[in-house]
Amino acid sequence: MDLRFESFNPEYIISIVMNRTRPLASKKNILVKTELDPDLPDMIADANKVTEILYNLVENSLKFTYEGGSILISAKEDNGNILISVSDTGIGIKEDDFERIFEPFVQADGSTSRKHGGVGLGLMLARQYAKMHNGIVSVKSKYGKGSTFLMKLPTCPEYAQRKNSKN
Repeated sequence: MDLRFESFNPEYIISIVMNRTRPLASKKNILVKTELDPDLPDMIADANKVTEILYNLVENSLKFTYEGGSILISAKEDNGNILISVSDTGIGIKEDDFERIFEPFVQADGSTSRKHGGVGLGLMLARQYAKMHNGIVSVKSKYGKGSTFLMKLPTCPEYAQRKNSKN
């Protein structure tokens, strides 16, 4: 998979994801709020892949948050990185499953009668796309109390700087 670098503001991808996930949030009566740093800088990355990372994180939060719950998407710059977190009031994840949920075809509830749909590729793809950008996707959670997924991407990956300086 190739990356197509472009300059964009993370607020742009957050608005795309908000629009794409609004129907599911409405259907489940989930309040989705944003908390964005007003000085959020532009970043150089593959906007489509970064959008997919965030979409997978928000879609998961919507899927595993009870009706009437809430989700907070926050974004800020920290030491040359863009930090975007997705926090929910959902079912949470057991600590033993923190790494397992990033494996292909896995959900924390691996039973054949699990309530939540999906094939279990979203988080694996999110983590792979982040790695392609020299970034990470991680999770913190309290089982039964909700989860926070963090996407940390450099504002300008080293190889993006080299590629752009040759043009």
